[in-house]
Amino acid sequence: MDKKNQHVIPNSYLQAWRDPKMPNGQEPYVWVHPKLGGEPKRKSPKNKWFTEADRYTIKSPTGERRVEIEDTLGGLESYLGAMRERLQAGNPYSAREHMIMCAFAAGMCSRTKPAGDNWSDFHTRIREQVRKQAAEHRRELRSEPLDDAVRNANPRFVEATLQTLTPLLFHMNSGIYIPVGHDGTFITSDNPCVWYDPDAYRRPPMQRYPALMYPNIQITLPLSPKAVLMFTHKPAFGGFFKADRKCVDTINRLTPFYAQEWFVTHDGRTEPIWF
Repeated sequence: MDKKNQHVIPNSYLQAWRDPKMPNGQEPYVWVHPKLGGEPKRKSPKNKWFTEADRYTIKSPTGERRVEIEDTLGGLESYLGAMRERLQAGNPYSAREHMIMCAFAAGMCSRTKPAGDNWSDFHTRIREQVRKQAAEHRRELRSEPLDDAVRNANPRFVEATLQTLTPLLFHMNSGIYIPVGHDGTFITSDNPCVWYDPDAYRRPPMQRYPALMYPNIQITLPLSPKAVLMFTHKPAFGGFFKADRKCVDTINRLTPFYAQEWFVTHDGRTEPIWF
């Protein structure tokens, strides 16, 4: 079936974390680590372990499949793959390329299992509540829009996020951190786009979830072991920045913390400070 196995974390994205010391003739692999620590495993980015059947396929009630969301994500992956070497080398990028990075980041915020499963569970709970209320009134629930929301929760969530979050990120200030002068590299995870607000603990519990309205919100997305994209509201922030070892370790501490189950390195090494 056409495009049935769809990557939750893109193959082309994970390719940047291929172990450079792999033996000649061996299929490229990355090192996958349990979130809370433990022995890593070597996995090919093409492995079905990184995929899910029809994750972003829009399905009709009769079973017809539409894959335009998967095609859109694939196009963004190709664009970013073509840009990555130039970005990690510190070469300037155009406004169009900036928009592509914003769209890719928006996609990575919504296509992961934590984001999609949460949205799917939300709609499922709503439908069950409405069914229960209908049954209490001796009625049968018949709502194709609600059924569609449950059936296509994942692709609809990605679609909506691409449409709404991309322009919001575009109007924020963005910069790229590049490790310089040390052997530190960035890692990634199964939930790589991290929203972090260092002031969240100061607010009441119900207001601690990170959001774009907060002035010190930071959104980070590793692009490769040699580059991390960051969005902030800071007016002087933008362009390329040298990341010293402390900066790399600080970002790498957030990545496993916000991961769902695993994080990825390109050499199998970890640092105690990440935990």
